[in-house]
Amino acid sequence: MIAFFIYLKSMTLKISNYKLLHPTDKKILIDNFSLVADYGDIIGILGANGTGKTLFLDSIATLTPNWEGSITMDGKNLDLDFISYFVQDIQNSFLTETVENELKYHIQNIDTNISLKEIISNLSFFGINYNSIKELPASALSSNGNRILTFILSLLKPHKIRLLDELDSGMTLETKNILSQFLNNGKDHKITIIVSHDNLFLENLCSKIIRF
Repeated sequence: MIAFFIYLKSMTLKISNYKLLHPTDKKILIDNFSLVADYGDIIGILGANGTGKTLFLDSIATLTPNWEGSITMDGKNLDLDFISYFVQDIQNSFLTETVENELKYHIQNIDTNISLKEIISNLSFFGINYNSIKELPASALSSNGNRILTFILSLLKPHKIRLLDELDSGMTLETKNILSQFLNNGKDHKITIIVSHDNLFLENLCSKIIRF
């Protein structure tokens, strides 16, 4: 028997000499910050409100110009095509009338290899029965259901980095445990950076925690 081995290239995110400025008063929120993360790393971000956690994620996603320094992936400038971003205030920004149509719309309009069957399986992992919600407006789901659906949709885009801004907010302990398992299951070929106010949740999940 001949054994074949496939070696997947590890990817390195490097942030160097980083400074983050407040978008209005230009106050320095983060200064002289550096980070190196590789595939499989789950990086937690903790900090009080107003310390720049969301703006930090925005800068990685190239959504804000209010920073200085270097953010690269394997020595090349990072761009949005590398990134899946769960934005905490994006819930209910749905484009169609039902959950079923929303999923089909995303599959048809995003260059993705993920099938409807896989999406349904991911929802089921979180205890969401697709058949019971598919004819509902997505905005009619519970707060947790809404966040999970938005998160699952954000993963359709091919990506190397997952940015999660307070995805666990309002979740029960049981749902947070399921989320931790889900993120750990898919971590080997991704870099995950997650903002949360739950110190214990991050301690049990992350390979590194950064406090702003």
